[in-house]
Amino acid sequence: MSEHRRRVFCLGMFKTGTTSFGEAMTLLGYRAQFHFMPVLDNLSGYFDLDPAQFVPFEDRIRRTADQFEALADAPWLYLYRELDRWYPNSLFVLTLRPDAETVARSDRAAWARHGLMSRWLAEVGEPPTLAMFIERYERHNENVRDYFRDKPHQLLQVCWESEARPWQRLCEFVGLEVPAVPFPHANRAPRMSLRRMGADWWRGFGRRGVE
Repeated sequence: MSEHRRRVFCLGMFKTGTTSFGEAMTLLGYRAQFHFMPVLDNLSGYFDLDPAQFVPFEDRIRRTADQFEALADAPWLYLYRELDRWYPNSLFVLTLRPDAETVARSDRAAWARHGLMSRWLAEVGEPPTLAMFIERYERHNENVRDYFRDKPHQLLQVCWESEARPWQRLCEFVGLEVPAVPFPHANRAPRMSLRRMGADWWRGFGRRGVE
């Protein structure tokens, strides 16, 4: 970890450009982890925005966080209060999509591609509705904005799809020069393989984090 560089955490919900964030931070020289890290045993927990459910795994989560300068995806997006406390003066990026339904449809399609629907049905008995994904996205964004309302300098809200100059927005926020490479718009189509999305994390969904 560079002593002069602040950690940067992406708080965007799934399918909001978190992989683009991770790849961008990697290009900027950050040690980044931006794939799903399984912690909870139950899928339904990822619709519960209460960070208290992660408390039993706090030591493991903290050890993982200590290894990186930039983090995205779960469980980090749920833990902005804790991350802000553990790493004072860190920066946070809330990635967005043009509308909630776009996020919901993309997220639900990813569940189908990666076989998570069957796990959900075994747990809950009924498939998750589009409205559930929309409500989670909107409620999460509202909670993040409320938390950073009195410290807006720590939060960047950005939609990569509609941002004309994504590198400029991100680099101004983190205090770095814009690199001479195109911004990495990742996962634009459902062509991403399990390998690209971090197959080890998905296959190990039942395992709780990393040792």
